[in-house]
Amino acid sequence: MPHSRSFAALAVCIFLMVFASSCSSSVGTESSGGDADFAVEVDTEIVLEEPACPAGTSGCVCLPGNACAAGLECEGGICRELTCPEGSEGCPCYRNGSCDDGLFCNAKSICEEVIIVEDGDEELDPDPDPEPEIIPEEEAEAIVEEEQEAPNEINCEVQVNIDGGEPSDFLPNSLPEEEDVFSLGVMAGSMEKSAVILWSFTEDALSKTLRVWREDPDGAGLMLVRDKEVEPVEGFFKETVIGLSPKTTYNYAFFSKDESGLIGRSIIGRFTTAFPDNCLAPVTFGGTHGTNPDFVDDTQQTFKDLEMLSSMDMDFFLHLGDMSYSDSKAGLICYEKEEFLDRWRHTLTRHGYKELLASTGLYNVIDDHEVANDDIIEFENEDAGYTPEIVEIGHDAFYQMTPIEKQANGKYYRSYKWGKSLELFALDCRSERQPDTRDSDDPIYISKEQMAWLKQALSNSQAHFKVILNSVPISIFGPVLVAQNDRWEGYWNQREEILNYITDNNIQNIWWLTGDFHLGIVGRIEMNLPRSNMWEIMMGPSYSYNNPLAALVHNGTLDQSTVFPFPQFNFFRSSPATCRLSFNPIKDEVEVEFISVETQHTVYKDTLRYGFPQ
Repeated sequence: MPHSRSFAALAVCIFLMVFASSCSSSVGTESSGGDADFAVEVDTEIVLEEPACPAGTSGCVCLPGNACAAGLECEGGICRELTCPEGSEGCPCYRNGSCDDGLFCNAKSICEEVIIVEDGDEELDPDPDPEPEIIPEEEAEAIVEEEQEAPNEINCEVQVNIDGGEPSDFLPNSLPEEEDVFSLGVMAGSMEKSAVILWSFTEDALSKTLRVWREDPDGAGLMLVRDKEVEPVEGFFKETVIGLSPKTTYNYAFFSKDESGLIGRSIIGRFTTAFPDNCLAPVTFGGTHGTNPDFVDDTQQTFKDLEMLSSMDMDFFLHLGDMSYSDSKAGLICYEKEEFLDRWRHTLTRHGYKELLASTGLYNVIDDHEVANDDIIEFENEDAGYTPEIVEIGHDAFYQMTPIEKQANGKYYRSYKWGKSLELFALDCRSERQPDTRDSDDPIYISKEQMAWLKQALSNSQAHFKVILNSVPISIFGPVLVAQNDRWEGYWNQREEILNYITDNNIQNIWWLTGDFHLGIVGRIEMNLPRSNMWEIMMGPSYSYNNPLAALVHNGTLDQSTVFPFPQFNFFRSSPATCRLSFNPIKDEVEVEFISVETQHTVYKDTLRYGFPQ
């Protein structure tokens, strides 16, 4: 997370200068084990009162960029009830120029019905008001034919029988789920075209049976693909399954047994393998960052954003860092491995998490709170509780609690290919930093080895979309968003190095996905060409400390240009949201959607393309 003492202090001071004309220069430090993100102490008690008419709500002033809450539109600077829904007949087109089925977007950006006229017909509507745009029959038929012929997939044929599946009368749902035995649920992760890592935990430390199955494509029932006895290590299972079919959805579960056979099971999991090498097809996934179980609803103990994602159809789930706030408990830093594991258990047993991780496969990026808060770790802050062992223990717990293997060289960074559609490049933007080099000519944000790997991997990639998973953003923000030292900006020469490499080598369709800031953001990394071609999307946020800057912009205390300048940034939000992306290599577009957890309504939806202007 950003160096929060300066980050939060500045936001609070701005608020006081605007409303109280004073700001104490005495800002306390965060508690040694807390998320330093936005927790500060000042000499004056601060109460952020809700404005009488919150910006963006019905009857109140519009948000920056003429934005309003779902179901409202900005008219004359005031949010009013939406009387003509976008995309419907006679109403404005969607922002991407499309309309609902059967309609087209005319020259006035209004959705109208496609009217086909026969040759010789003079007029279909004797009194058109307004006069509809009429498309000749041949042209209309060509449009329809082109849409029908446009393939949704290219070179994606799969032979599912290569996985060795055999017909089985096995009925997994006939066995009871043993939540007391498999208390942490299941996970599938690190999906490749023919392999996956399957994970679970058992409370009884006994061996179990792992079964993997899929539906028979001819409708003949279940095809049992793997049936294997597995032994836990310290209670954990982490099994690599190979020889699977690409672009195939599988189910799996871990089963208890006795002398009579299988007697119970874990929750049933599901995952989809990556695409075959030459496949071009849409890739859809959800994602977030900063899942802190101490901030979920006290009564239901539910990550509602994750619960919403669990019911969506997607290829995988992406976690962009701070998957578990395992570095502290009740304000006290964790030192022992069992303390880290307990915090992981506290996270994974919240409602929403278990359901989501069972519903799809996982890719995840490590950030700071899986180990220790940023300033403790980077500055080896012994006064705040740093010890050299913390880093190693935190990393060991991360690998033990997730379906990802530690590489032989000890490095985290790696990539995952989904055919020619998309390649994910997962970076380690935490553990290799050298803060004492920031002001030098050779600052180290990521190691030289990781930088060389990233350059070569991007150059070699055959994927249409090259997606960099970057736990802390690379974008340049407005001057109020401080703590540059906690992101790429603080290591300027390395930031220039990778961005110059991308543009100098004309590597196209680079997209950055990020987290850390407790915000949802859609924007370009810079406003100047050629870097303005690249978008960065901050997925989420989930439940954790609330970033104060978005609230100060939304209530009018801060001007948007000082934090998220428009038109560089299309969208920003601090409240928890479900985020889903769909990368379509055939249409060369990315659909972005943020859904409010509170209202379950879409608060932002757009279709983006690499390049500028949009």
